[in-house]
Order: sequence, then structure tokens, then C-alpha cells
Amino acid sequence: ECLFKLHGRGETEEIMAAGPSGQREDLIVFYKNMKSAVLERQEDREDSQPVRAVKEFIRQNLDTNISLAILAEVAYVHPAYLSTLFKKETGENLTDYIVDCRIGRAKELLAQPHYKIYEIAVAVGFNDAKYFSNVFKNITGMTPREWRGRE
Repeated sequence: ECLFKLHGRGETEEIMAAGPSGQREDLIVFYKNMKSAVLERQEDREDSQPVRAVKEFIRQNLDTNISLAILAEVAYVHPAYLSTLFKKETGENLTDYIVDCRIGRAKELLAQPHYKIYEIAVAVGFNDAKYFSNVFKNITGMTPREWRGRE
């Protein structure tokens, strides 16, 4: 597996693409990940510094327990202010953003068949694979297994 890094404004985003084999599926995954990273950068330019810091922290720490208190420390603001600011600037509450990021990353990992679903669940911050599957299905309308099989 290859690890690509995009550097911008002192921040690092990691983009994973399956093997340097050049196979069509591998290239599709890589370019989808690149497109997502570019779109995230464009969105970030419109956000205030605290919101940018929080988004970057969330994307880099999807596998950990992320709380409002931790995010407020990252942004150097009061938790209530951060919650209000994030909603005002993005139109989305923090919890929904975190879950969307986790599910988005899970979709990327599901495109790589060598990962087991429980491994993906842990990699995106869910310690319980069944709960992960329920959340995934609520958001996408498909189970992770169904999502993987659709391609």
C-alpha cells in the first residue's frame, strides 16, 4: 500500500491508495481520495481558524474518541462557542460532521478488499463492528458488506 501526503498551510493529509500496481480499481480509489482532499481544502479556506483546526484534527484522529471538550482545546475556544461557531460556518453540527467523516473514510477503506469490516470499524473510531454497521446503514442505506459488493 502506498501512502501519499498533501502538504498545505502546514497541515498534512494522508491519502491511502492500494498498491502501486496501476490496476484500474487502485487508480480509481486513489483519484477519488485526491478529489476528496482537494474539495476539503477548498471548504477549509472559507472557514475561520478554529473551525479549520477542528476539521483537520477530526480528519487526522478518526480512530480516537473525539469530544467537544477535546475539540475546544484544539481550537483554543470555549466548547459552547465552538459548537455555535462550527454550526454557523458549516451549517452542520459537530457530531454529524464527525460521523460523516468517519463514514466517508470507511467508504474509502471498503474499496480495499484486504481490510475486514471490523478492522475498518476500529480504524474509523467504532469499537463495536455491529454498531458501526448500523450507523453505516443509517447513513448510506446499505450495510458495509453491501457497499463493498456494489462495485
